[in-house]
Amino acid sequence: MRFGDQRAAALAGALCALLPAVTGFSSKTLIPLVAGHLGQPYSQSQMSYDLTRLRLHGLVQRLPHSKTYVLTGVGIRVDVFYTKLRRFNPSWTPTSPPGTRKAALKTLKSALHDYVHAARLAPAT
Repeated sequence: MRFGDQRAAALAGALCALLPAVTGFSSKTLIPLVAGHLGQPYSQSQMSYDLTRLRLHGLVQRLPHSKTYVLTGVGIRVDVFYTKLRRFNPSWTPTSPPGTRKAALKTLKSALHDYVHAARLAPAT
């Protein structure tokens, strides 16, 4: 799944909306949420594919001897960042015109800089 893909955005939004994302979730509980975010049907085979990709990238982990998944620490950070970025500028996608992407990223960089400055965090060296 590519960053900015509608299906990836729906999956990230569904995972952020789930308290069980921390305690555990199954594909059965996630399918209706992703379908709701997409506004169209979302099949079990699509869910299996997406969960496999997320697992291979280390964003989710399957609990032993069950059909339950949990978000990893990295998965939680990526999911929250991705969802916030999409809400910050929902029109931005990798297929947006270059000027739109550049403006969106410039605005994001400025907002992050302001946040770091307001929190009095030292920038990474």
